[in-house]
Amino acid sequence: LVPGSPYRVRVTDVSQVSVSGHGLNYVPVGKTAVFSVDATHAGEPDSRLHVTALGPDLREVPVNVSGSGTYNCEYVPNLVGNHTISVTYGAEQVRGSPFTARAYDLTRVKVSDIETGEVGKPMGFQINASDAGKGTLRSEVTCQGRQIYSEMKESPRDSGRYDVNFTPKIAERHDVMVYFNNEVVPGCPLLADVRPERSPIASGNGLREGVEGRSCDFTVDTAGCKKDKIDVQVFGPNAECNNVNVVQHADRVECSYVPRETGVHVVDITHGGKEIPGSPFQPVIVNPHRVSVIGGMDSILAANGRLPLVVSERCTIPLSASQAGPGRMTARVRSASRDLPVDVDVKPDGKHYVSFVPEEEGEHNIDIKWNDHHINRSPLLGDADQYAVDARRVELSGTGLGPEVKGSTPQEFLIDGSRAGRGSPHVNMNGPKPVEVALEPIPGRKNVYKAKYEATEPGEYQMNCLWSHKEVPGSPYDIQVYDSRRVTYAGPDTGNLGRTVKGIIDPRRAGKQGNMKVRCSGPSKRADVSLSENGDGTIAVEILPHEAGPHNLEIRCNDE
Repeated sequence: LVPGSPYRVRVTDVSQVSVSGHGLNYVPVGKTAVFSVDATHAGEPDSRLHVTALGPDLREVPVNVSGSGTYNCEYVPNLVGNHTISVTYGAEQVRGSPFTARAYDLTRVKVSDIETGEVGKPMGFQINASDAGKGTLRSEVTCQGRQIYSEMKESPRDSGRYDVNFTPKIAERHDVMVYFNNEVVPGCPLLADVRPERSPIASGNGLREGVEGRSCDFTVDTAGCKKDKIDVQVFGPNAECNNVNVVQHADRVECSYVPRETGVHVVDITHGGKEIPGSPFQPVIVNPHRVSVIGGMDSILAANGRLPLVVSERCTIPLSASQAGPGRMTARVRSASRDLPVDVDVKPDGKHYVSFVPEEEGEHNIDIKWNDHHINRSPLLGDADQYAVDARRVELSGTGLGPEVKGSTPQEFLIDGSRAGRGSPHVNMNGPKPVEVALEPIPGRKNVYKAKYEATEPGEYQMNCLWSHKEVPGSPYDIQVYDSRRVTYAGPDTGNLGRTVKGIIDPRRAGKQGNMKVRCSGPSKRADVSLSENGDGTIAVEILPHEAGPHNLEIRCNDE
């Protein structure tokens, strides 16, 4: 034998070495990646097993190898990207070596917020995994434990970016899970709120209240709703309102109607044949102009159209709202310096009594509203005086007070209310034809007025003079209007000497007859004239001339 013989030779078969484990596929950054090397059938164990790992930056990543025959290999990747794993046994690469492990980072998977969705309409979110490394991405949407179909598509322009869309069927919270390489992405599950399918929303004052005869308007917001038809019907207490106007726009419908009666109306709005939320609406229709002052507005106002007030004395305005429709009366009174307390006393029969006490002299504003709408003549203006009005202290003077005045001639008289307290005059004159009496304040003289009128129709007239709705001394005045120009004469224009010439004077259209005088003068002598009344208001005239020649007949009435 040769010295040293027999020699011991170690024979290995590298083809019998197998490498396996998750650490050779997709591995998370920052966590230990593990794989194993099985060399039990490759011959006797040999210390020549060598394992190296290179990161994406080509720097070596430490690998910890333990065991004998079967080896456990561990490394921790710290960069996203491909890691090259080289395994040699007996200085030879084992089958499959070098291996490529793909390191990924879950924290770099970004999922966008999910906005509140609506039943029946697609909703979605975005996933950006472009910086997370290679891997498999999937999402899952569930609601009440049931999986909802969702679709994920990668952006054709941006690799690693995905759009996920799904269509909710019920108005409940949906849970969204995102997995990367079968691991849950941090932040999941995401919560997606889903509201019911959007319905049209109607709004506007015309759905709450309105005024008879005025357009009542409202709008139906259809943005985001199905493109179904909006139908509107309006019914009053007694009849359907047929003047409904509906104008369709892209995302809204403008509607209006004009109520023809007071009371609670019904506005029925449907979308595709179904009632929209809130429908039917019940607007209250009123007519504030049907609120009336009991006794008439003129019964409380002075001739100047203002309300006479007395400091520290309660003023009460009686009103009836029985024909104004269902509503509420409100009032506000403002003096020059403050708002005054106002009482509104409501009676079961529809009567309301607005009352207040003036606290200072001067102008007052009285707002009276029915369902926030001004009644007729509101706001009223009032004048508060320190003392009450006394019409008995008003003095009238002037020829225009009669008892007889000439027609078609301007007449005037004076109204002196300087001692009567705050107030104003009002004069009306009625007879064969109403006569307008103009009142002019006299500058520099408080509560003193000049009254002017001109009666064109003769006859008997009555003039009423008031001071703040109260008769002044001497009122009413009886005035006789006359017009001598309306006296007519009918008779022959020729006669015979020694014979009586007869004619008729008709003063009936001249007003009061008054003193009638007739004179007939010839060339040098006066003729005899006699007058006698006929039963019909005319006057018979007999003229006896005493000389031949032209005669002048002169008829005078009331010295005219």
